[in-house]
Amino acid sequence: MRLCQLRASISKIPGSSAFVLGNPKVWLGTAYHEVLERILEVDFSRESVDNAIERLWSSVVTARHHRSTLHPLDRRFGLPETWPGYHIARASVFLRARELVTEAGGERRATSPPNGIAMGDEGFGHSIRERQFSAFDGRLVGKPDVIRAREIVDYKAVEGILTEPPRRIHAGAAVALAVESRAGSETPRSLQIAPFNPSAHSSVTTVTIGDRVRIVGLRVRPDGVLAPTQRTVIARVADLPEIG
Repeated sequence: MRLCQLRASISKIPGSSAFVLGNPKVWLGTAYHEVLERILEVDFSRESVDNAIERLWSSVVTARHHRSTLHPLDRRFGLPETWPGYHIARASVFLRARELVTEAGGERRATSPPNGIAMGDEGFGHSIRERQFSAFDGRLVGKPDVIRAREIVDYKAVEGILTEPPRRIHAGAAVALAVESRAGSETPRSLQIAPFNPSAHSSVTTVTIGDRVRIVGLRVRPDGVLAPTQRTVIARVADLPEIG
């Protein structure tokens, strides 16, 4: 508490910001939110979704980088591509912005009932996310991650400690991870997550025993094993930008 009071007092001194070291993870988190706030204002008759995301991202990050070069302490961080978590933040904003654009376009076409989505409803050819779901006269209810016309998907997320180095399986073509779950959708326990294709999930080859990792976008196989999907992202928690 004393530290917080001290910081609050110092922050009131004119010019004190010149002596406060910035945090690139916070900058990336701010850029992430700015892009998502502005993406739906774009006229997509003039440019593609990906071009708009790239333009907004580059604009925000370039402006933040320019400010850092003028700061006596922040200039040490160099180019944005070298900031911790830059490539994860960029990939994440592309994924989420695309989803927002799709959902915004779909919402205008949707005709969902007032009490939520029910199986058999017509009029939604797009994905509906995190909406109340009901089926079999109310015997099956929930709030899954994604509802499609013929598919319901509930993605899992795990955060925990790697208890052994990534293990090659399938004659070296894939990788399995042993994780001691500490947070996420799963209860605290030892998990085996496989198979990761290194060509699709390249970061799986950069983690090692003892790393605290976050893995999102997993599915549950019929045998109960968590498995990656095309949406799966794995990263060290220390490398993630602060988004909040």
